[in-house]
Amino acid sequence: MRRFLLLLTTTALLLAAATPAAAATSTFRYSVDGAGAWASGVLYTDDRFEAAWVEIGDEATRASDGESFLSYVLFEHLLETCGEGGCITRYTAGWAENVPFSIDRKKLTGASVDVTIDAIRCTDDGQGETCRPVRVPVRIAWAGHGKFIRSHGTASGGIAGEYQYTLNGAATERWASVSGSIGRFSLDGADPIGALYQTRYAERNISHG
Repeated sequence: MRRFLLLLTTTALLLAAATPAAAATSTFRYSVDGAGAWASGVLYTDDRFEAAWVEIGDEATRASDGESFLSYVLFEHLLETCGEGGCITRYTAGWAENVPFSIDRKKLTGASVDVTIDAIRCTDDGQGETCRPVRVPVRIAWAGHGKFIRSHGTASGGIAGEYQYTLNGAATERWASVSGSIGRFSLDGADPIGALYQTRYAERNISHG
């Protein structure tokens, strides 16, 4: 009996040594919860074209390795003027983080921003391009109106035994009337359009091996 138990024990040890260790499994989670507003406007004549885009955003990002919070304002402005000597194009873009603005995250009734942003302005006169730093005031107000537009979606996939992923997101948007200016460009006379929005996105990644 003792020899039989010894044989079983020895056999179990040999099988354990011959069996590969189970692959380690890791899970990574990532999510974004934010709100924001955007606006654009276009103004043109026979010899002049001007357009601008501005967006504000406030979001929280959470991941398995930590979380962060970000508020930002960005804008783009394009001006092209043409004459007998050709066209001159001027493009200005700016981005600022953690600057003050207000937004109604829950009901999307309104938002506003009044800041001056460091930007880069590049001018192309057909002979070459020059760029220089500038500071541009951005003063915009949004007033939400109309119905809420909602969207959502999910996706999943992967390779069996290697990894799987799951994605899901949802957004709510509401059109808004817009007024204000970006530098010397007034949106009031540029047929502006704009909207306020909420957005949520989450993903989970499981890796085997």
